[in-house]
Amino acid sequence: LDATGKDIATLKTGTWLNDEVANFAIGLLSQRAINSMPKGETQPKVHFFSTFFINKLYQDSNMYDYSNVRRWTLPKKLKYDVLRCEKIFVPIHQSVHWVLAEIDTRKKRISYYDSLLGESGVAVKNLKRWLIDEAKNKLNEDWDPDEWIEAYPKDIPLQKNGCDCGVFMIKYADYLSAGAELAFSQKHMEYFRRRLVWDIV
Repeated sequence: LDATGKDIATLKTGTWLNDEVANFAIGLLSQRAINSMPKGETQPKVHFFSTFFINKLYQDSNMYDYSNVRRWTLPKKLKYDVLRCEKIFVPIHQSVHWVLAEIDTRKKRISYYDSLLGESGVAVKNLKRWLIDEAKNKLNEDWDPDEWIEAYPKDIPLQKNGCDCGVFMIKYADYLSAGAELAFSQKHMEYFRRRLVWDIV
């Protein structure tokens, strides 16, 4: 993953994060998850998709197409099974707004974290379709879509401006993947922006 000075500039106060910075931050979280695995383990507890996953799944063509992402999760390529992870995180860019989807494979729940408390049945339902197709393709199992809960958490940290959604999305992924309480707020966003610059550099 690369991040140029132009990309890092999107972390300035009052600026929207771009895909490159978001993916760099998500990549750091993915590396953390792999590094934290016990010695000898090959199956991480969490998996992170890049921001381009949802684009290929349905956004680019405005039509769901599993074949576009089927090879993203080949066990031979990843060295583990994505659906055997406890949680899967999917960053989503909704036009001019960042949100996070969390797939909990144990609780069979898809949660949509939006710092403005918006909801997107389209995103959640397409992720549910992906789960069913992925289970059939990779595990040769028939999963029942009706067993999966769709959730839109409301008691979460919320943004108070129109530019910090990307940072909120990254921190949702950061805290949730670490099993931590979402103990941050708008007042911490400036610090998180500076911290991200430091982490990238």
